[in-house]
Amino acid sequence: MTGGDGEESVDDILKQLNAIKLADDPTTKLGDPDKVVNLMEEGNTLVQKGDPAGALAKYREALEFADGEGDPDVFFNMGIAHKVSRPLADMLRDLESVCNGAAVVPAADVPAADVPAAAPRLRRCL
Repeated sequence: MTGGDGEESVDDILKQLNAIKLADDPTTKLGDPDKVVNLMEEGNTLVQKGDPAGALAKYREALEFADGEGDPDVFFNMGIAHKVSRPLADMLRDLESVCNGAAVVPAADVPAADVPAAAPRLRRCL
């Protein structure tokens, strides 16, 4: 696709960039920072309107467009949304994921009994 004046679209450029095999890590994907920012702003608006579940969906969608393993700002905002809507175990799980640089895992994977066990690891992270 090209723009009205014959220039390549952003999507075309991103496809070309994603096709480049990076020498240091061939699995690294290049993200779309504009989509990440827009989805994060939509999520922030939903949190302010009292819809943290909707915000979490927007943040998860934003992670699909983030570089590499995710975006720390998105993970931070997910923690805020969890704070207003979800159990402590879920918040700690996401915080620990950020500290370890890992992707967020489903809440069911962290039983509430494991929350005290996570505390020392989180203290080292903070």
